[in-house]
Amino acid sequence: MTLQLPDAGPAAYLVGHLFEVGPLSWAGMSEVPLSWGELQAWQCQLGIELQAWEVRALRSMSSAYVSQLAAARAPDCPPPWLPATPPPEQNRRAVDEGLRFLMRARIVNQQEDAARRGRRNHQEPRPS
Repeated sequence: MTLQLPDAGPAAYLVGHLFEVGPLSWAGMSEVPLSWGELQAWQCQLGIELQAWEVRALRSMSSAYVSQLAAARAPDCPPPWLPATPPPEQNRRAVDEGLRFLMRARIVNQQEDAARRGRRNHQEPRPS
């Protein structure tokens, strides 16, 4: 299966920068986002000077990478390339509306059954 990634547009070079510097760092035994100092040291070593928004974007991308890496450890974590599922509140609303519809239908059915039984009980007995 070939994964088709979305086009990163004119800032696609930042993805290259992120993986050149390394998408994460380590603190003790856990992964953490790149620090501002690490990004500054990387720029100095390569002799490049990124604009402030580019550095913020790299830091944000690193944070997102670390967050997804941590979330992916859960066995029920969906892959990040799948469409997002609706938020739980939206699911709750849909379930609530469905249940309300079913309950109304049930009440209407009960009322119709009661009306039918009432008509049968009020019918005159047939002569024998």
